Amino acid sequence: MRVGRAVVLVAAGLLAAVGALAACHSTPEGAPPPGGTYYTQSTLQYEQGRYRTTNYRRGFVLPINTKVTLLSMDDDEIVVRILDSGAELVVENVPKHTNDTTVSAFSKLFGSWPVDLSRLSEAQQQAVRSGHAEVGMSKDAVIAALGHPPAVGTPSLDENAWKYWDSRFTTFVVRFDASGHVVETGR
Repeated sequence: MRVGRAVVLVAAGLLAAVGALAACHSTPEGAPPPGGTYYTQSTLQYEQGRYRTTNYRRGFVLPINTKVTLLSMDDDEIVVRILDSGAELVVENVPKHTNDTTVSAFSKLFGSWPVDLSRLSEAQQQAVRSGHAEVGMSKDAVIAALGHPPAVGTPSLDENAWKYWDSRFTTFVVRFDASGHVVETGR
């Protein structure tokens, strides 16, 4: 009788642990359903199939307006499939650097429509696609080229100096004039 009760207790404990683990990785409230098609809203750079919302400027370039399918989202990660290559990209949310949930990070990184670049010069469009800021670009064009700067270094987009990370150890600052146009790229 005692062995049977012990087995039941162990099984109940395992079920509770599995339930707790599943709760940790459940889909956040407000998340879009998997299977939808979206477009990157800025040029992203990633390494080893991972992009961190800290937005390091290293690795492979994934151009703005790249078409992706949402595979999954939980409180820590977003997983998408890049449609033209079939590769999976894991987006790791780093809320201590961005102040974003995965749902708000998703809305910054992916949209239902491509970004209209037609208001930019041909040279600025090319810079955006390659992930570079250029003197004269507007703040919106810099977001298209580099993405949102991490909130830990740039608490407000109203500031005229945006701090980006090349890596965990090196940074650069994009500076804007009073009209919101780049005067210094920090590179």
